[in-house]
Amino acid sequence: MKKTPLRDGAAIRRERLQMIVEMVRREPGIRITKIQVQMAMRTGLTKKRVSEYVKELVEGELLVEEEGHFKVARKQ
Repeated sequence: MKKTPLRDGAAIRRERLQMIVEMVRREPGIRITKIQVQMAMRTGLTKKRVSEYVKELVEGELLVEEEGHFKVARKQ
């Protein structure tokens, strides 16, 4: 009998994206290196994967990057 996973890949990905947004919300001006280290400690993600997630959040206009520092985008 095959066990069904408690969380699928999409749910895990969504949680990780939300973790990054919340991290930036709590610490506006955070740098990518700190985001990468904190996510590695919490989830085991590589620096490359965290960078991809952050890039996606910037492209989706949820995060804003200014001179290497990140903040949550203002709601319209």
